[in-house]
Amino acid sequence: REIGSTSLTLRPGPILLGGARRAECGTAGAVTLLLQSSLPLCCFPPRGSSGPVSTRLELCGGTDVSFAPPVDYARHVLLPVLHTLFGVQAKIDVKRRGFYPRGGGEIHVEVEAATAPLKPFHLVERGRITRICGVAVSRAGEVGGGG
Repeated sequence: REIGSTSLTLRPGPILLGGARRAECGTAGAVTLLLQSSLPLCCFPPRGSSGPVSTRLELCGGTDVSFAPPVDYARHVLLPVLHTLFGVQAKIDVKRRGFYPRGGGEIHVEVEAATAPLKPFHLVERGRITRICGVAVSRAGEVGGGG
């Protein structure tokens, strides 16, 4: 909480799984980094729960910023790979894009908790390239977009 602080105190509480959660980076902090840190917890149902459990995340900040995977990578690469390898059921809805320095982006993520243990996988070959595609995103009214 203090600029220049050299210590950190962590007092963990219970892990709240399922339901709706909202996290805001404040500026252009990467929503995909928030997603990567919370996604593993969303994949498992709370202890003692019966039936399907879903988690809805509203993540606000930068969707397309430097030094972090863009939201389209999470949507078109990460989630499909997690589904193929582990059966993870998740989807991302981009409500608004956010760029450096202001942020202002918002994504909604829906994750269904696994109903069985995650499956192990054995991945030793890349496989055949079946398609190549791209996504171009720019801030409205600016040449070069990005951030």
